[in-house]
Amino acid sequence: MNNDTKNLFLAIALSVIELVRRAYTPTDFLVGVNKGGEPTYTPAEPGSESLPGLLVFRFDSRLFYANASLFVDRIQQLIAAAPSRVRWLILDCSSIVDADYTASLNLAGLIEALHAEKRIFALADVDPELMQVLTKLETLEHFDNAHIYPTVQEA
Repeated sequence: MNNDTKNLFLAIALSVIELVRRAYTPTDFLVGVNKGGEPTYTPAEPGSESLPGLLVFRFDSRLFYANASLFVDRIQQLIAAAPSRVRWLILDCSSIVDADYTASLNLAGLIEALHAEKRIFALADVDPELMQVLTKLETLEHFDNAHIYPTVQEA
C-alpha cells in the first residue's frame, strides 16, 4: 500500500470517528434574541434561559438511541436550574433531521412530564420528514398541535 492510499484510509477513519463523536455528544444551544431582533445562540448551560420563563432549546444532532437520554437529561437540567420558573419549552428542530424509536419514546416522556408540571411544550422549524416520523411513532399522540410553529421567531 502506498502512502497516498494510507493517508486516504486514515482520513476516512478520522472522519468516521469525528461523526460518531458529534452524534454521541452533540452541541446544544439556548436560542435568544438580541436588541436588534436577531437570533442569538448561546451554549445551553444550567442557570441560563432564553427569556424569563422561556427556554428555546436547539440540539444539533439527529435524535437516536445513543443520545436520546442525554437530550432529555440536558433539558431537565436546564429547567431545574433556570433563574425563573420555566413555563414554555420550545424545541428548535432546525438541526434535528431524524429520530429513532428510542428517541421518540424519550421525547414523548419529556412532553408528558412537562405537561404534568403545567408547562407548555412547543416545536419550531420541524422538517416535514421529521414530523412524519414523529407522527408514525406516535410521539406526539398527547401533544397539542397548536404548539407547532414554522419558525422559532413565530413560536
